[in-house]
Amino acid sequence: MSTALRIAAVFAALCAGVFLAALLVFGGPNYYGLRPHAVDSDLETHDVRDLTALAQYGRVTGVLTYDAWYKGRDGATGWFLLRPEQTEGVGFKVNGALDPTIARVFGAAPRRCKNTPHPEKMIRAIEPARAQSGFLGRSTCRRSKMDIAEVIAASTPALRHNDFMTHAELARFDAQNDPLVLREHVNLWPTPYAYHRTISLPIVWEALNDSYGGPFETLKDSASSLADALHRDGFVGVRLMAQDWRPRHISDALPDHLPFVRDSGTVMLSGIRFTRFYFTMLCAPEAREACDAVDVSELLPEVMAARNPDTLATVLSSQTTYDDSHAVQRDILREASVTREGILSPTSAERRFDVVWYDAREVLASE
Repeated sequence: MSTALRIAAVFAALCAGVFLAALLVFGGPNYYGLRPHAVDSDLETHDVRDLTALAQYGRVTGVLTYDAWYKGRDGATGWFLLRPEQTEGVGFKVNGALDPTIARVFGAAPRRCKNTPHPEKMIRAIEPARAQSGFLGRSTCRRSKMDIAEVIAASTPALRHNDFMTHAELARFDAQNDPLVLREHVNLWPTPYAYHRTISLPIVWEALNDSYGGPFETLKDSASSLADALHRDGFVGVRLMAQDWRPRHISDALPDHLPFVRDSGTVMLSGIRFTRFYFTMLCAPEAREACDAVDVSELLPEVMAARNPDTLATVLSSQTTYDDSHAVQRDILREASVTREGILSPTSAERRFDVVWYDAREVLASE
């Protein structure tokens, strides 16, 4: 072997030694992924039942774990399901105590790691009846801070699904009561309301310097009273909403100016506010006809009283040139929308719920 080759071999060996030493010093227990299930030695040991006992939103239907290391290996997805009756004697380890009052540990969405939607590791209790967003469990982007290997070994691999379901579809999904098919919390569920409807009154306006009271407040009070009278809890849920029209994209230097489209082009208005009152209605299946029959036309006289043409004419007479490049088309109010006098009153439509669920049957069937 030539001297040059000997030198190259020695240099390569030195580089390899330095690399392995760096792994030992800086890689931690995982050695940069060379030991994917290695964990720190100072983790707290817990039983899975210690976790499920902290549930405050109804029955826990299962325990869900995720480990990014398994994703794509031998067809695995990284998701695993553990049924409640399988949790006896199953343990896991995490960095710190199980304390639901610590916001960074419980009641917050899993942290994202490397700009992906899933954490490196996660354990959580599945609470379908949870009353708010968030989750009961722990997630980490530092693999060494969590040991869920024992839980995974006792669990069944699963596929994660995310789709929309109607009220009837979601009810049928829950009725199947399959322990290998479990869903997460669904916003606004459980609820008796299967349909929704929005009744929109014509836009009203008032000058910014108008004193409190007058036709504008009269309309607000009358609409609120009507909403209360129409509401029948569990059958027709009614909520009055008031939305001041305000563009989301407009120069901060013009806080009181509104882009406004006329036949002559787009101008800027100031000294006025435009408000839309609308009724959001939720209807139970047996109350859909009653929901569609709701009529709020009795408010039209008060709507017209809250649309002083002189106020609008004064503002239009002092319009200024539109030159705000930050505003976008969806943020520009159109004259045709302001002058509309009819009530927009579509019939009810089926509600669609965003549902995430996990299916272990598909994985078992493929094995």
